[in-house]
Amino acid sequence: MDGNRQTVVRKTVKTGVTFGSAPAMVIRYTNCTLWAGPSSTGC
Repeated sequence: MDGNRQTVVRKTVKTGVTFGSAPAMVIRYTNCTLWAGPSSTGC
């Protein structure tokens, strides 16, 4: 039973990281294109 709980926690953490980092990447990219312009090499 203990091992099963560990698997659930690991899946939850993995999902949380995925859902947390994806919007952050989108926001960073959007801010970069808005402020620096799409042709900027700073992104």
